[in-house]
Amino acid sequence: MRRWLTALLVGYSALMGLALVYGAEHYVFDVLMGWAYAWGAWAISARGLPRRARPEA
Repeated sequence: MRRWLTALLVGYSALMGLALVYGAEHYVFDVLMGWAYAWGAWAISARGLPRRARPEA
């Protein structure tokens, strides 16, 4: 992925987490666990899918 797109997506994720906590919709723990869950799903799918089944980037 391009570096600027990665920075944009990380920034969006961080600002969304901040907005959710600041707006009293979630606890900090909820946001951190959501990030951990998303990272875990990505890591499992990256290792678990055969090379030919992965989409080309």
